[in-house]
Amino acid sequence: MKVRGFTLIEMVVVIVILGILSVTAYPKFMSLQSDSRKATLQAMKGAINSANGMVYGKATLAGVENQKDAILPLYAGDTAPLPVKYGYPAWSSDSMKRLVTLDDDEWTTYTLGGNEYRIGLKGYYRDAFPQESGIRQCFIGVSFMEKAPVVKIYDRDC
Repeated sequence: MKVRGFTLIEMVVVIVILGILSVTAYPKFMSLQSDSRKATLQAMKGAINSANGMVYGKATLAGVENQKDAILPLYAGDTAPLPVKYGYPAWSSDSMKRLVTLDDDEWTTYTLGGNEYRIGLKGYYRDAFPQESGIRQCFIGVSFMEKAPVVKIYDRDC
């Protein structure tokens, strides 16, 4: 009589080996996800910088690059001109949707005190981006100081 199947010892050895492999591979898998989120933030930062440059070029041609607050039509017949500060977009959710392709299922936006605009990956920050230490930081901040906006990535917790 032939016996088919695994012995209990063989099965336990296989389960232990699979457990060791999964524990070894898990940190690398999590690192890949983090790297992917950071790369996504880098791509969004590039899109924002590109939009800043294009709008500044149009503002220069229109002669409004030195005005603190102005409006700039993006194309001929634009019925909703874009608000600009010193020739750069006054970033808000409306300007973000007009200048950068933004998927509402993946991104969320928040204006912080009128001088800073934040764009974050959903699920990787807390709502309203509180500034206390210990929160998840995985977003882009666009700050308006004097003239050109400063675009900075906060990816500590991605």
